[in-house]
Order: sequence, then C-alpha cells, then structure tokens
Amino acid sequence: MSKSLLSLIKPRQNPYRRPASPLRPHVTRFLDEAIAILKRPGDRPFEESLSAHVRASEVALSDVTHHLFDRIRDVDLGIKFFSWASKLPPDENPLNGQAYSSLLRLLARKKAFPEADYVLDVMKGEGVEPRREGLSVLVGVYADCGLVDKALEVYEGWKGSVVGGFDVVACNSVMNALVECGRVDDASRIYGEMLAAGSLDNHSVGIMLKGLCKRGELEGGMKMIEERWGEGCVPNVVFFNTLIDGYVLADNVDKAYSLFKEMKLKGFLPTVRTYSSVIRGFCKKRRFDEVDKLIVEMEAMGLAINAHVYNIVIDAYYKHGLETKAAETMKRMVENGCMPDIVTYNTGIAALCKNGKVQEAERLLGQAHEKRLVPNKLTYSPLIQGYCAEGNLERASKMLVEMVESGEPPDLVTYGTLINGLVGAGEIDAALEVKDKLIDRGIVPDSCIYNVLLNGLCKKKRLAAGKELLAEMLDHDVDPEGFIYATLVNGHVLNGKVQQARDLFELAIREGVDLGVVGYNTMMKGFCRFGMMRDAMSLLSRMIKIRLAPDAFTYSTIIDAYGKQQSPQKAIAMFRLMMKQKCKPNVVTYTSLVDALCRSGDSSKAEEIISHMIASGIEPNVVTYSTLIHGLCKEGKVVKAVLTFERMLRKGCRPNVVTFHHLINGLSSNVSSLIGQAGNEQEDQESMFLKLFRDVVSENWLPRDVAQTAIIISLCRHKMLNSAVLMTDDMIKKGSLARTISFVSLLHGIFLTGESKEWEKILNWTLANAELETGCIFSTLLDKYLHHGKTSEASSVLLGLRMKCSTPVPKVEEVVV
Repeated sequence: MSKSLLSLIKPRQNPYRRPASPLRPHVTRFLDEAIAILKRPGDRPFEESLSAHVRASEVALSDVTHHLFDRIRDVDLGIKFFSWASKLPPDENPLNGQAYSSLLRLLARKKAFPEADYVLDVMKGEGVEPRREGLSVLVGVYADCGLVDKALEVYEGWKGSVVGGFDVVACNSVMNALVECGRVDDASRIYGEMLAAGSLDNHSVGIMLKGLCKRGELEGGMKMIEERWGEGCVPNVVFFNTLIDGYVLADNVDKAYSLFKEMKLKGFLPTVRTYSSVIRGFCKKRRFDEVDKLIVEMEAMGLAINAHVYNIVIDAYYKHGLETKAAETMKRMVENGCMPDIVTYNTGIAALCKNGKVQEAERLLGQAHEKRLVPNKLTYSPLIQGYCAEGNLERASKMLVEMVESGEPPDLVTYGTLINGLVGAGEIDAALEVKDKLIDRGIVPDSCIYNVLLNGLCKKKRLAAGKELLAEMLDHDVDPEGFIYATLVNGHVLNGKVQQARDLFELAIREGVDLGVVGYNTMMKGFCRFGMMRDAMSLLSRMIKIRLAPDAFTYSTIIDAYGKQQSPQKAIAMFRLMMKQKCKPNVVTYTSLVDALCRSGDSSKAEEIISHMIASGIEPNVVTYSTLIHGLCKEGKVVKAVLTFERMLRKGCRPNVVTFHHLINGLSSNVSSLIGQAGNEQEDQESMFLKLFRDVVSENWLPRDVAQTAIIISLCRHKMLNSAVLMTDDMIKKGSLARTISFVSLLHGIFLTGESKEWEKILNWTLANAELETGCIFSTLLDKYLHHGKTSEASSVLLGLRMKCSTPVPKVEEVVV
C-alpha cells in the first residue's frame, strides 16, 4: 500500500475532545516551574517566588494561564494560583475568559462544587465573558451527579452570555437528569431551545422521547420523531426500543408488537432489549404462546438470551400460578447455556412463599446454595414472612440466623417482617425480644415497627407496656407519627377506656402531631362504639372546621352507630350530608345504611337504597345482601329474601355462613305463610329455590333440612360448589345442619356441576347404615322434583353404597321422618 494512500486513512476525531496545542519548550518549562513553586513546602511565602519567576520570564502570563490550569491536577493548587492571580493589579491580572474556562473544567472534574460556585460569582462580578467549554463541562457534571436544580440554575443563568450557547453534550446531560426525576416540561423547554439553535443530535431526541414515554405521551413521542426525521421514518433502533418500552408500560402490548414488526420491516435488527420488552408485555397479558415464539425467534437469530429475559418469563409463570411452566423454563434456561442467577431463585422463592408453599421455596434456596450463588435480603425476607404466616416461628427465626451467618446483615425490613409475623401469631413478648436485639446491634427500629408492636400490646390489653414502648420510642428520637397515636387511641377504645383514649387524642393534637383523617376516624369509632353520638358529631364538626375532609369511613361509622341506636332518620340525614359534602359513599356506607333501615323494620326502604347503590356503579357485597336477607326474613318477607339470595348468586357474590344462617332460620320460621303462597306459579317458575322448597316441604320433611338442601342446590347450579362444601362442613361441625341431608344435597349438587368423578374426594366423610337408608329415600324425593322422577347418578351412587350394607333398603312408608 502506497504512502499516499495511507495518508488518506486518518483516525476519526472525537468532536468533544479539546484539540491539543503544542507548547514551545520554554513555555512548558515556565509552567512546570510555576507548578513546582505552588507545590513547594516551606515557610517562605510562595507569592514572592511566583512573582519573581513571572518577572524573570519572557512569557506573558495572561497567554498561558489557561494552560497552567489545564496542567494542574490538584484543586487546592488551582485555587491557590487563582487567589494569587486575583490580587494582581488590573493591568497584570492574567485571569481572562479562557483562563476561567480552564479553571472551571478543573473544578468540575474534581467535583469541587462550592469552589466552582465561588468562581462563577467572581466571573459575574467582574463581567468576564464566559467560554462555552468550561461552563458546559460544569453543567454536565452537575447534572450527572444528580444536582439537577444547580445544573438548571447555571444553564438558565448563563445561556444568554455564552457565545455559541452550551454544547450539545451539556444540554443532553441536563435534559436527561430532568427526565429521570420526572421534570419533562423543563426538559422539553431545553429541547425546544436546542431545536431552534439547530444543535440537536440523536441522543437529544432519544432523551426527549424517553421523557414523553415515561409520562404516557406515546403518540406525542412518535409525532416528535416524525416531525424531525420525516413521516414514518425512525432511523435509530434506540427510538424503537424506547417507544416499545413505553407502550408496554402503558399496557398496550398490541401496539408495542405492531411497532416491533414495523421495526423489522424497515430493516432494523431487534436487540435483546427489544425482545425483552415485548416478552414482558406478552407475559403481563398471559400470552405465553407468543412468548415461546419470540424466544424461538431469538435463538434462530443467534441472539444470546440472557438471564434477565428468562427471569421475566419465570416471574410471569409464577405470578399466574403456572409453577410447572416456571420450572420447565428454568430447565430450558440451563440447557441453553444460561445459568440462573440469584434473581431467578429470588423470583421463585417469593412466588412460592406468597402461595403458601414455603417448603418448596426453601428447596429453591438449597439449589441456589449448591450453585454457589450468594442469597440476599430478597431471598430470605419472603421465607421469613412465609414461615411466620404458617405460624412456624422457630423456623422463621432460624432463617434469620442463617441469613446473618451467610454474611447478609438483616435490615429494618427483614426484622420488621419477623416482628410482624410474631405479633400476628400472638407472640408479642418474642417480638419485643427481637426488637431489643435489633437495638443491641445498633439498629433503631422505625415508626412502622413500633406501631406493629404497639398494636400487638393493645390487642393483649397491655396498655401500660404500650405507653412504656412509646416513651422508649421518644428516647430514641423516633418521631411518633399520627398513626402511632391512632394505634394507642384504638387500643384504649378496644379495652373500653374511651376517656383515656380521648385524653391521648387531645394530647397528640396539643403536641402538634398531624393525626390526619385516620387518627380522627379512630377517635370517631370510639365515640360511636360507646353510643357517645354528641361527642361524635362534635368531632365531625371539628374536622370540617379545620378543613380536614371526612372520608367514607367517617360517615359510615356514624351511620352504623345511628343504625344500632334504632335511629334510621338520623342515619339517612348523615348519608345526605355525606353526599352534600361530595364524599362518595362506598359499599360499607351503603351496607351500614341498609342495616340501619332493616333494624328499624323498613326493608322496603333498604331495597331502594340497594337499587340506588347499584345505579351509582357500586355492587353490593356479601354483607350487604346478608343484611337485607336478615331484614326481610325478620319482617316475614321470605319470598323476597329468597329472590334476593338468588339475585346475589346470579351476580357472582358468594354467600357466607351468616347468609346461610339467616336464610335457613327465616324459611324455618315462616313455612306456613310460604306454603300459603304456593299457588303463585309465575313466582315458582322464576325461582327454582322456592319451587323446590315448597314441593319437598309438602312431603313432610323438616323445613330446616329442606331449606338447607335448596341453598346447596342453588349454590351448585351457580358454580359455587366449593362455597357449598366449605359452609356445610363448618355448620355441621357447629351442629347446625344434619349430616345425612347435607351429604345427599351435596352429592346431587356435585353431579349437577359435572364433577361426578371427583365426588369421593369432595365428600370425604362416610354415612352409617341408618343414615344411608334415610339418604336413599331423600335422594329419591329429590329425583322426583329435580329430574322428573328419573333416577339420578347421585341416587345410583347412594344405592351402590347401600348395597354394600346387609340391611335391605326400607320402604318409604316404613320410615318415620
């Protein structure tokens, strides 16, 4: 290759690097000697030596001062020379704009920010014309160090004085810092100034795009790119990645995937980051088929799928309860040469502990140890919490010890997890011991931990110990926030000491503690619990007076109290005041009002309230429905109670034991009136429950047993078999229901739901010979009304069980019910 051709091949220059200017040997010697004088220790003042050195040289100091600052590596030496030069007479002062620029670069590189601020003040005072190089470096370093306000202050204060403006690197640094802390509007203003000056680069556009996407303005981000580069043209894979991230964050995975495909059509190769973003979006939507396709596509492209991508998929499988798929993905990960990291195991451990599978989670911890991975707080904390939730406090404590022995010091969160678990299990003394050990290690518990302990002591009625704990908290200078006092107030209320609760509440206010709505609501609950309605209303007026807006809990508490005092009109008046104050009622509010009306015997008005509730977009819950059913049954409106129960099931609202109890008692107490309405054919056609109850009761079976059967069959018809089984088990244990009738009713219900193969697993109790005899008769009766007299599968099962017994099945007339 010829020398002429080689001369044409030049290395690419860095546009941001200051070009080196060769200095003549005598200038270099002058600068080196000057720096040596500044460094020289001794009692002789350096000023004299430096002045003598300058006078003896032919070099003009003002021409080389900026070189001097460029060669100095120590901030103290730079400030030392600056102070000396500043005291020279005006005609000898070498500090010009170029010198100041070099000094600012030195101070910025060394992060000497107070000194830089001082130099800027001197420059302004002397009217020095700034150079863009030094100020740009300083602004950039401010921004990169997180001093966003200071960076913006210097940028705004000097942008009109800097010739040519700040360079693009500095502007990008400030924009990026503003976007990271959510100040997109400030970043947008700088972007506009850069656009007007024609100084934007791709990085500038990428930063602004990231800001718009973080704020959810994705279409605005796309428009910005199209305006700059031409419609439909995005010339940078980074822009695609940013937009795809934004759409995934906005939960619009279809748009993200559309952009992903558009990116490939335009010839841009997706990166691992691109795929990971789209995969995360599909995982959130449980579209795992698309996830598998993308992973196969990555493998075909030769992209190395890293642990981060696999962790996204594993985490999604666990979150959606697909533990087997998560394990398969981890196996596939290893087979593809990507070893699981501690994040992989932490993901599985956290998910398994959340699902109550702590032993399986600990097996994962063992696997992590085998692979010589170092567990951390995120590994141990879920295990400690999981064992606490199981009540296995000994294992939770051992897990904490293991965590310490592994070299991972527990933090407040870890200790707080153990303390919370101990308190939840009623082991308050053990929790206090953990707190003491925490203090022995030099870690002061925070207000959240103290609040948990106070709550535990209050539940144990150990108020004196609670007050001592509060005193300890104050000794450790832990600020008792409003919820601490609210806990103590609530503790006194629960222990029947409402006056002491009031005294503590007033003390907190005098001490200037911001109790907030929660604190006032706690005191309100105390007044209402003890029927002190004047005090409750006075407290409500006080809240409004100090402009502390009462919330739904406040009003619901008062409405509930008036209901218990048989004062429905006052409850309604409070509800109207709530609406007037533009405080939106919630399901608790409506339920409290329904209860107030039902207690006073006005179930018709209660039904109107529920209709208003539904029209307002709030669905009644099991407590609302159970309250209305109880009220209707008390008034003898059993048909309406049954219709309400069936409406509840159609809405998908699962009843509880209380609902069961109210409905069975109501039907049992009003049989005669219900049978008297048996001619209402239209009603019976609309309600399977009513028809079944009337028909079977007419066969002289006990109303309570028939009511139980009608409820179980109705639950099964509405795909609520689990609820039927759980509630029946609970009520049988309490002696509220008959075993035989329960067994037969559930067996018919199981076959109605199509779970015939699982009946032995679901009904895991057996009937004695006499019970089977009665059961077969009752089952035949159900066949008559549920299956038009045909023998059902449930009856066949019962007959098969009965055949195993030696005694023949008795005739119907031989059984006395």
